[in-house]
Amino acid sequence: MIKYLSVAKNAGKHTIIPVPTNVKHHRHGEAAITTKFLTFVLLIVLVTSSSIFGQDTIKNFHKNGKLFEIYILKNQVRDGIAKYYDESGRLVSAVPFVSGKVEGVVKHFHPNGAVKESFQIVEGKRTGIFESYDSLGTVIASLNFYNGVIRKETPSFDPNTPGKDPMNEKYNTAAIKLTVEEMAFLDSYKPVIPPGDPAVYPIADEAPMFLRGEEEFYIRLFYPSRALEDELEGTVIIRALVNSEGRVESTEVVKPLGMGCDESAEITVRYTEFIPAKLKGRSVNSYTEVSVNFKLPVK
Repeated sequence: MIKYLSVAKNAGKHTIIPVPTNVKHHRHGEAAITTKFLTFVLLIVLVTSSSIFGQDTIKNFHKNGKLFEIYILKNQVRDGIAKYYDESGRLVSAVPFVSGKVEGVVKHFHPNGAVKESFQIVEGKRTGIFESYDSLGTVIASLNFYNGVIRKETPSFDPNTPGKDPMNEKYNTAAIKLTVEEMAFLDSYKPVIPPGDPAVYPIADEAPMFLRGEEEFYIRLFYPSRALEDELEGTVIIRALVNSEGRVESTEVVKPLGMGCDESAEITVRYTEFIPAKLKGRSVNSYTEVSVNFKLPVK
């Protein structure tokens, strides 16, 4: 059977154009395939986006299931605003991190959400104006910090001396004497490092060290025969990621020597146990560089 679905005008006459019924249309099928394909691509992007950009959002929770903290890891290092909550779910603190270090304006909050304290951290020290507020937002205390200490004096400035700008004067912080209360106040803020923190800290208070000492390390180090035959001496530097339990998770050769020495040094470091790095008294993940010396035995 032929259905006449179209009409065309030809030479002043209307002509009916037959359309065979055996012609199949796949518009709906093509649309379904396109939708499935786009959905698949979107899923791939969502799954791989964190690895592509080296960024992950980490969440930890209180025992009651409420959110305790949320922060961003970029290339395994804290970077961005970290937010901390109490067990009822109220925001307690907002702490900025830059490459694993606290840097920027830190804020603590009242239970009603109003800012309780606000101050700035620059290169690990309080700098600038510290302000404390009541729950209604009224300033109840204001202190001026310089390089980590409360500034109690202003720089001397002689208006008759040309070329001096009081804004560029250096403050004699060594001469400032702090009371016990002020020292306690300075120590009141300490970045919280939760147990099992996955962040990698490029700078720590104490660097990783060999657990069994340097002598045990060199007992296990293999001197390649090619290097011995060619009397090759020198140093290989290995960069290692040591986790908070003292185990080496990854290694890379920073300074090679050749003739098998690089591989020997890297394998020895990889299977070495360390005392992990310390930050604020807690073991953390950190990088360390190990200098491996190849010295020919005395003949």
